[in-house]
Order: sequence, then C-alpha cells, then structure tokens
Amino acid sequence: MRKILIILLLALGITFIVLSQTMSSEPDPKSLDIVTHPEEVPSPPDERTEVSATEEKPISEAVNMVEQQVAEENGTAEIDLTTPVISVEELPYSLDFTLGVDDWHVASMIFVNNGDYTVQEYVLECLNKSSNDKNYFSAYDTVLPNETSPKVNLHVQDPQFLESLQPLILRYNVLVEEKIYAIKYDFKTDEYQIILHALPEDVPSPVKVDQIPYSVQITPTTEFELPWALLTYTNESDAEISNYNLVMHLLDSNEKSYFSLSDTVLPGETSSNLRSTAPESGLLEDMLPLEINYRVKTKDGDTFQVMYDYKLQKYRSYPVN
Repeated sequence: MRKILIILLLALGITFIVLSQTMSSEPDPKSLDIVTHPEEVPSPPDERTEVSATEEKPISEAVNMVEQQVAEENGTAEIDLTTPVISVEELPYSLDFTLGVDDWHVASMIFVNNGDYTVQEYVLECLNKSSNDKNYFSAYDTVLPNETSPKVNLHVQDPQFLESLQPLILRYNVLVEEKIYAIKYDFKTDEYQIILHALPEDVPSPVKVDQIPYSVQITPTTEFELPWALLTYTNESDAEISNYNLVMHLLDSNEKSYFSLSDTVLPGETSSNLRSTAPESGLLEDMLPLEINYRVKTKDGDTFQVMYDYKLQKYRSYPVN
C-alpha cells in the first residue's frame, strides 16, 4: 500500500511539472498595443482592446464589428488590425526637385495608389536633418485605385533639400464602405495606428453643380508668357452663390489649378473672370475638375456650405450659421 501511494505521488508531481511548462510557454496576451507591419508575425491582441480583428477576418467584417463602438464614441474608434486596408508599400511616393530663381526652389511629391480602395488624404511628414525642421507634403485629393496623385509642391531655399530629408510619419485616409480608416505609419518603428471614422450624414445640397455651369477660355501662348485659363460660371439656380472655389487637374503637367471668387453671384448672373494657370498644351481637354465648394443662400435665408467630389460624384453639405 505504501509503495502504491509513493507511485501515485510521483505521477502527480510529473503531471504538475508538465502543465507548468506548458502554461509558461504561452505568449503574454498584453504584448500588442498597436498594429504591426504586415510582414511581421503578429502578437496576440491586447486583451484590454474592445475591438480587434484577426488576419483571417475580411475588412468588411472588421467594419461591422466596430460600427456600434463608432456610434457610441462620437463617430470614432481605435481598432487593431494585423493588416491595414492599404499598406504603405501599396502607396509608394516619389520626390522631385527643380532649381528655381532668387534662391527659391520647388520640391514635389506624388504618390501612386496601388491598393483596392480610394485614398482621400496623404500627408508625408519629414525631418530636414540640415535645419532640424519638419516639412510636410500634404495631398488632400481623392485618388482612386491605380491612379497617381497630382503633384504637391513645396517652395524651399535649400538646394540640397531632398538629400537632407528623413521620412518620419505617413498619415493617410482610406475610404471603405462609407467608413474612413485614418491610418498613421511610423517609419522609425515600422508600426501602424488605425482609427475608424463614420462618415457624417449627408445634407441634401440646395444647389447642384449642374445649376452653376462654368466655361473656360485659354489665352494664346506668346513669346513672353504661358497661357492663362479664364473661367466664368453662371448661376442658373434661384439662390445666391458666393465663396466659389474650383480645383482643376492639369493633365499634361500633373499640377493643380485653383479658381476662386468670393463675390456674390445672384440668380441669373454670370461671374467675373476667374484667372488661374492653364495647361501648357493650351488644350481644354487637359483640364479635369477635381472638386468644388461654394456657399449657397436660399430664398428662405438659409445658408449652406456645399462641397462636391467629381471623382466620387458625391456632395457634402452643411448649414452655416
């Protein structure tokens, strides 16, 4: 009987040691605070995070999981995804530099959207190691999948500007299923942070863009001057229009042209000339509208600010006090 008890005690001791080693080998469930780069092996999600998604879950399922939290937290929720909806590798940028006159030069950035979703904001934050200042290349255009963004230009005085730049942070917004993923990527740590935003509800626009049609004339190129674009618009609505701003994409140079007029244009009136840069080709087909915003004052005295995205064919309108 005594021998049997000793054998049982030895067996229990061995079982306890095996279980202890097995439990100690499991990873710490609090080892992941933010999303890591997709090439890295993901750690288990932080158990304090209310919303998470595994790599196997599609993005649409992740959206559904956080919809309630987004509503409860005033339209935003930070989430953990092992893979961002579009990675930085799918949004490569390139920089260019043009020597100017009077010690002012132009640094340009473009990026390519190789992802599956629309990008609506792209801000590259860099450190100028020569001056220890930070510089920002900020593109707020709508860039569809497989498109290249228009140029973003910075006017600088350092002729060695590009050689001194170190990328620090990339922030970009991705539109997915009427939600916006605000993504921040840290070049130093190779880590992502992702916040999901619900798009605000649209207020119907009291004046549509086809009620304020524009026309453009391009001045002839001369020996001393490049062509200019002269734009006018006609107010065919029954409301007052003011604070008119139209952004054009110049396809031949990949630059942007801005037409702005603060004056009020009454119903039936045509605006004065709005002058801006024209395509060097002098061709109207090299001008493509990107976005427009304008202020509307209705006959009832209500005022609205209206924005329209030509690529997405969507309005955003909100009342102005």
